[in-house]
Amino acid sequence: MDDREIESMAGIEGEHWWYRGLRDLIVRTLRSRELRPPARSRILDAGCGSGATLRAIQEALSPAYLGGFDLSQQAVRLAQGKVSGADIYQSDIRNPELRQREFDVILSCDVISIAGIDQSMEGMQQLARRLRPGGVLILNLPALPWLNGPHDRLMGTCHRVTTRQVRRLIEALGLGAALLTYRVFLPFPAIAASRFFARFGSRAQQPRSDLRPCPLWLNRMLSGMLVAENQTITRGLAFPWGSSVYAVAKKQ
Repeated sequence: MDDREIESMAGIEGEHWWYRGLRDLIVRTLRSRELRPPARSRILDAGCGSGATLRAIQEALSPAYLGGFDLSQQAVRLAQGKVSGADIYQSDIRNPELRQREFDVILSCDVISIAGIDQSMEGMQQLARRLRPGGVLILNLPALPWLNGPHDRLMGTCHRVTTRQVRRLIEALGLGAALLTYRVFLPFPAIAASRFFARFGSRAQQPRSDLRPCPLWLNRMLSGMLVAENQTITRGLAFPWGSSVYAVAKKQ
């Protein structure tokens, strides 16, 4: 992802319904009785982007250690400006620098789909080894290969996945799936239709990101949809389709 897209993402992720929905789900997950980390927790965001998720975790949980890394120096700079006191640095998910001996929570959102799942496997194994017993790995990945389109090319997305593929990934890391579901279920018909028409006309237009500002009323409506979804997911129910896969893997 180039610096222009990173700046654009940083400008909208505070209020945009998609980002707000993902942050809400992550915080709900980490506040749940079954998956809540200990009081003096150590949390790492592997591929932290411009830092909005780190800030949400800091505000919700006040962990003893909060770290994040990103391949982009521009993203690191933006994240450092958003999250005071966090350990934010430049590193690569394929061979990550890890600054704690153990972590209670590691999350990685839409990162290995850009770096390449096979290419990221060694780095993911390093992350899994650093989880303490009972620690959790949270993944969010773009779903369903047939949704691939101009947005994915612009964002550098190499892979869209199914829940079956993510389950195999979790098992290959030696972890157990505590939660595995599609998400962005309620807006999915509109997203699928938009992707279809974007692909149909892709030869005649420049690639355009789906993550752009939308009218306030629509942003509020879509945010509300995702909050309702998140409440369902954190009660243990899974959706059969959606534009993302959300997984929580636990180390025994």
